[in-house]
Amino acid sequence: MQTKFIAFITSGLFICCANVFAQASFVAGSGTKTCSEYIDLRRKNPNMAEITYTGWLQGYMSGINNSQGARNLKTIEIPDYKTLGLMLESYCLKTPRSIVALEAFRIFNDLAEK
Repeated sequence: MQTKFIAFITSGLFICCANVFAQASFVAGSGTKTCSEYIDLRRKNPNMAEITYTGWLQGYMSGINNSQGARNLKTIEIPDYKTLGLMLESYCLKTPRSIVALEAFRIFNDLAEK
């Protein structure tokens, strides 16, 4: 009985931790920051926020586009810096605890639906 319990707990931890490691390996840089960190920087130093986050966002969306195109799925026209910055700000204000990468993916999906 105790062996089954330990095996159950161990497998649960493996699944939990594997998911965390998988997420961490797919996103790096500004995308790992929280939306509240982005909003704070945007208020304090809009130029730095634009350079840091919007550049990352364009690269992230380019990567999604490449992946989508390789699988013959819908791609998007990536908006300009200013538009992306405003979109990210809008999404992040609604979900300040979210991470930037998740909101970037939501922006991509919303643009793909248009």
